Amino acid sequence: MNRSCRRFCLTILLLACGSAHAVGDDRSLDAASARSLMTSLIFRHNHDTPFIQRQVSPLFAGVSEQHGILRIEGDGRLVMRILSPRQEMRVIESGTVTMTRRRTDGRQSTLSTRLDPRSEPQLVLLAIEALLLGNLAFLDEHFLLGGTAQPSGWSIELQPRADAGSTLTRIVLLGSDHQLRRLRAEFAGAQRQRWLEMDIVAASEAPS
Repeated sequence: MNRSCRRFCLTILLLACGSAHAVGDDRSLDAASARSLMTSLIFRHNHDTPFIQRQVSPLFAGVSEQHGILRIEGDGRLVMRILSPRQEMRVIESGTVTMTRRRTDGRQSTLSTRLDPRSEPQLVLLAIEALLLGNLAFLDEHFLLGGTAQPSGWSIELQPRADAGSTLTRIVLLGSDHQLRRLRAEFAGAQRQRWLEMDIVAASEAPS
């Protein structure tokens, strides 16, 4: 049994032994249980993982949808290649995001930004980086952790701490076994609710 499988089995054993409080078939997870579950997640390095990103914002009429490939490289870089509707590259490395896109005149433009956790949209990117690279100390510093476990899957909720602001209401992770299937960030503003959602497409579900 490899190390990741052992960690996952230990997490399930802890939940079954009472580190989570049962409510029917659901078990509510405290911070320690949610942290253990996140530690057990398996993210393959140097592997292309398809994803679908959806976003609702006052800037869009309806839902904006993007399809792309996520790759965790061995040197700790997260590479997100947007394939449609417009090609774009986003690289997150050591708290900096670099976006490369082709302009309407055919030229390529590149912009690098140092991510600031005080900016809530940027805090979401930092949380994604921390989750995929296993930096739970960052998540503990900026979020309160909790969640639920069910026979069909689990959910982990990250609520921003008081000093993170009031627009980002929560980040929800949904998955089954030791695989993350969906990440959803929800914002509440003066105009209307906004959200950003990323579905991790399993290999069997990816288009050929």
